[in-house]
Amino acid sequence: MKFTVLGVSALLITQAFAQNGDDRTKGKQIDPIPADQIPPSPYLNIKDSLKTFEVAEGFKLDAIAHGEIVRMPVALDFDADGGAWVVEMRNYMLDLDGSDENEPNGQIRILEDSNGDGNLDKATVFLDDLILPRAIAVTSDGVLYCSEDKLFFIKRDGYKPVGEKQLIDAEYAAGGNAEHKANGLLRGLDNWYYNAKSNKRYRRVNGKWVKESTLFRGQWGIAQDSYGRLYSNNNSTLLQSDYFRPGLTLTYPKVKLSKSPTSYLGNRVNPIRVNPGVNRAYTGILDKKTGKLFKVTAASGMTIYRGQNFPKRYQGSSLISAPCVNTVSMLDLKRNSNQSATSSNPFKTKDLIASTDEWFRPVNLYTAPDGSVWMLDMHFGLIQHKTYMTTYLRKQYSSRGLDKPAEHSGRIYRISYAANPLGKVPQLSKASNEELIEFLGHANGTVRDKAQRLLVEKLEKTDAAENSKILAKALEVGLKSNNEYQMVHLLWTLEVTGVIPSQLLLRALASESNQLQTIALELSHFSDQPLDDILINYEPTQQTVYSYSYALGSHAFYKTVVRLEGIVKKFPKAKYLQDLFIVGSRNLKDSSRVKNLASSDKRLNGLLKQLQGSPKKKVKKSGEGLKGEHLLSFKRGEKVFTAAACAACHGLKGEGQDATGVPPLAPSDWVVGDKHILGKVILNGLMGPITVNGEKVKTNMAMPPYIQNPALKDDKALADLLNFIRNMGVNKGGYVSEVEAEEIRAAAKKRNLPWNAKDLKMKE
Repeated sequence: MKFTVLGVSALLITQAFAQNGDDRTKGKQIDPIPADQIPPSPYLNIKDSLKTFEVAEGFKLDAIAHGEIVRMPVALDFDADGGAWVVEMRNYMLDLDGSDENEPNGQIRILEDSNGDGNLDKATVFLDDLILPRAIAVTSDGVLYCSEDKLFFIKRDGYKPVGEKQLIDAEYAAGGNAEHKANGLLRGLDNWYYNAKSNKRYRRVNGKWVKESTLFRGQWGIAQDSYGRLYSNNNSTLLQSDYFRPGLTLTYPKVKLSKSPTSYLGNRVNPIRVNPGVNRAYTGILDKKTGKLFKVTAASGMTIYRGQNFPKRYQGSSLISAPCVNTVSMLDLKRNSNQSATSSNPFKTKDLIASTDEWFRPVNLYTAPDGSVWMLDMHFGLIQHKTYMTTYLRKQYSSRGLDKPAEHSGRIYRISYAANPLGKVPQLSKASNEELIEFLGHANGTVRDKAQRLLVEKLEKTDAAENSKILAKALEVGLKSNNEYQMVHLLWTLEVTGVIPSQLLLRALASESNQLQTIALELSHFSDQPLDDILINYEPTQQTVYSYSYALGSHAFYKTVVRLEGIVKKFPKAKYLQDLFIVGSRNLKDSSRVKNLASSDKRLNGLLKQLQGSPKKKVKKSGEGLKGEHLLSFKRGEKVFTAAACAACHGLKGEGQDATGVPPLAPSDWVVGDKHILGKVILNGLMGPITVNGEKVKTNMAMPPYIQNPALKDDKALADLLNFIRNMGVNKGGYVSEVEAEEIRAAAKKRNLPWNAKDLKMKE
């Protein structure tokens, strides 16, 4: 789904035709492959389905859950003892019209291997009556989960919920349709929970859940590597990666920083069956000789491999699901000296997993505590949401019986390396504090993450006696440890206390590991002893210089500014040093330290002046100053904006997405300019680079046409949407009448292609 929710978004963008129904393009959706040349797609039992797979040499695929025990799985989380808490979205596209989508029949079930044979044979229902659930995170005392677009937390006693659910965020997955809602709840190395299709992160502080803004990431699925860098993707890109750990993303109130850099990593897929069953197939993107997609259109959930079963060369590689082409790709990942990521396919022209079974719909992947990778397969025919269904796709689905879901749709597979044994799954819930500290250095990243979570949760309870014992043991172990992973997790475990022993930070700074030095620099402001002199004399490498600049900002004073000026000259190709100094200054306990700072470096000096501030200007609120029918239309338009899925890409406040090249709507000179141009873009779509507010936006995907979107069913709705967008945030646009909206729609019906800047006579 990109499959979004399930990668489905994969199919969201077409380069030529509307996907929200197709009245105006009737007769133009030409079948790229004659029906008699498309192999049938019968629903196969598990034994026959396994025969349809091609698996990369050396790897092994086992079906560990199928039949009644699992149904339409989309996400999971492992608890401290390896129990799999599986989210089942049971109401997604039960027929071609998506009937009963919002009926409460989703579930969260815990799956277990009760007899030790490697298969999941026991299921316990934890929660039912959920509406389109899509995300879960298990804690020692409860569960974070998403249902009915909201984020909840409910306490638990083992596998039983306790008490009433607590609402954490009423807008967790607000806006859009099932393809465009937040998902993930990945617990990051830095103790925050991150999400895809979202710019929010969550954390429990002093017993209460808090929310704050972060970089907008991805569409369906989110993962991290062993050093806390996050990975996501969009429907047309297998993987995208932040350059830096999320705490260093380039955002700061009042200061205009560089855009946070992101690496986009590959789109090539290698299916082994023809792929006409996607909307984009009729736009000419299938290989003409084979009838197969060669570029991904539905990249979905992924994992960064951090286990102990695969050969060492695959450590840190990524596995990405692609449900539209029935494959799982693998990318080897590397970081260059500038921290951008690069990738390559270790199997050249093949994928790790590929199937000729069109029902095989992998939507998410997880590194398991035993070192294997678990793959969630919705095993479902329909992956395109009803909002974007076309006559072409209806015919594709129905002609092969893909619109007739089986009673037990859903499977879980285990991917392992055949020659290597699986690891023993530790029972962390029963481990002592000393044992948990040892597990921070375990060979399996999932085990390390769970051990850190348990220790952090204990430290958060503020039992002074127990905390002092944990801290003493952590210091003892850290000063002796030669295990890089253990040191990384120890430092981030202690971050929750707000104070880290300087001995640990200095030991990490003196290590030969660039990654460990990076973590120590980023956490240096938590030191229990001043580190100013140490930092001034530290010599960064190309790999540590960004974190060093951040650390200098965290200790900002005159000497750190002078030091940064020298570092900028020494590393002329490092583009973000001044920005990271400013971001680091957010950690200052005494913000007055930046009050009179100035720099001979022109860019840094400009940023410092912004940081030191000027009198706050009154910012116009959305809709402020509107009256009468203009105000009423604006208020109606806000509902259309949400229903039409505009917010899914542009954000609830029209802020856009730097990472994926989605331009802002507020402020925007496009938006407040010619109302007819904005209307044309909404109805016909937009592709190619554009310049917004004087800055060139390199879009990574086209905006789809919305002329047939159900939310824009009439000219009144179109006028309302235009009035909302043109007056959201700081925008101040004139009134658009229903008559003008009718004129805009009439003109749009004459065009079948998305617009570009040249056609609209705007600056590219």
